[in-house]
Amino acid sequence: MSNNNHTERPNNTLSRLDQDRRQKPNFRVLPVGANQIEDRHKSEAVMPIPHSPEAEEAVLGSLLIDREVISTVAPVLKPEHFFNQARAAIYQAMLNLYSDHTPADLVTVRNELKVLEVLGEGENQVKPGYLLELMKITPSPVHAAYYVEIVIKHWLARQIMQECATTFGTAQHGPGIHEPTQLLADHANRLQALSASLSSLSPAYFLSHEKSLDYPFGLDTPAISGSESNNDPWKSASGSKERSGLRFGWEAFDGRDWLEEPQMSLLPATLTTILARTGGGKTIAAMQIADANAKAGLSVLYFHVELNQEQMLARRYCRLTGIPVLRQLLKKVGDAERQTLVAAAAEVAGWPGRVDFIHCPNWGANRLINEIKARHYALMASTGHGYDLVILDYLQRLGRSTEGASRWSGGNQDERESLVYNVRAFSDCANELNIAALMTSQVGRNDQKQHEPPDLDEGLGTGDIERCSNQLFSLAISQDKSSVKWAIRKNTFGEGGSTGELLYDPRRLQFF
Repeated sequence: MSNNNHTERPNNTLSRLDQDRRQKPNFRVLPVGANQIEDRHKSEAVMPIPHSPEAEEAVLGSLLIDREVISTVAPVLKPEHFFNQARAAIYQAMLNLYSDHTPADLVTVRNELKVLEVLGEGENQVKPGYLLELMKITPSPVHAAYYVEIVIKHWLARQIMQECATTFGTAQHGPGIHEPTQLLADHANRLQALSASLSSLSPAYFLSHEKSLDYPFGLDTPAISGSESNNDPWKSASGSKERSGLRFGWEAFDGRDWLEEPQMSLLPATLTTILARTGGGKTIAAMQIADANAKAGLSVLYFHVELNQEQMLARRYCRLTGIPVLRQLLKKVGDAERQTLVAAAAEVAGWPGRVDFIHCPNWGANRLINEIKARHYALMASTGHGYDLVILDYLQRLGRSTEGASRWSGGNQDERESLVYNVRAFSDCANELNIAALMTSQVGRNDQKQHEPPDLDEGLGTGDIERCSNQLFSLAISQDKSSVKWAIRKNTFGEGGSTGELLYDPRRLQFF
């Protein structure tokens, strides 16, 4: 690093364009999340604030050049890490687009900046031509991770300066004069929180004695809201806006929408696994669970390995309308059926929640986890809340991971080791992000038990599926396709071993 204000780019290829631009008032705006720290011994003097305009521009340029880069950038970089508000606004626009599955390019980013009302020639606005300049002055998107590291380090330096200035001011003029011990403790706590953010550790990883004592008092407001008598899925019984509880969508499990004790519960930081044989209904169950939660106002991220996007949507609209999947895929629907599908699409558009389908053929666990984190943080940045549930359909079709191979077998990873690594990675990701996870797993075909729920010893492939799953239940569609049998094989939050049946309508691919 050359000085406090600038950082050299790899191979000294970064331009000095920003040095000229910083002199222009339309780009010299106040930094995001940083305060100018006054020297109290020199009137009107301002300490230099650490920042790297070149690195900030290189991050944005990399994202414009290579749209895939954002999957690795979004989990670690936030808009407030940028010193310059204009560049922070550009990054926020990119996150908004990414959360909506829209590629970030010159046209889409400009349109999003218009929505944010920050695009224009006026003061403190982003000039339309600036986006093209960002692409031209960026050496290569290959170094994006390096640029991000520079931006975050400068942000950290600014935060340290701000915390020290706060402590200095309190010690000189505030109550810290009389209570220096408490002042020191407060300062240490703020720096610890700052250190946790740098190491990607959430404050939830730290539990103080005082927080433990406060825990019982936080149970006054129900964590699960919504019932058949409550039409607003975002409003709790106390009237305050709360996120609705996750649900399976079946009375047998949800206890008549929580009017009764639920048999199973989708909870944050837990993994629920659906076991089924080929054609046993695992995808039907997963899609129905996803839509049930979207109707309740929650956000679901659905990764499907086997079926492509068109097939997934055909299955959804078959469930909503009864129009056969094959007729939709062959595009042999009449005018009346087309109107029915349009009406169903309008119904889906009116759901307060969302289901984002991601087709992930040949993906390994590492790419999957990066995508989950990137989209979760992007949605959090654009809406204030990330995903409530992430679904993987299905585990055995997920690709092998090179990281898992190098970790356990020197690069020679067999199918079982890959399965172990994938299920652990998926479970750990849900735990880290504190969101609920649902996974489907296919067991081997058994002609004698084809229409009975699978047992745990029927070809799971690895015991880690059972060990990592907090809840594990199996499904099988009856031979006459009139019902689906289910069995709870594991339930760490309640009773296991329960069995039952649900009605199945094969014309609508739905359980009742």
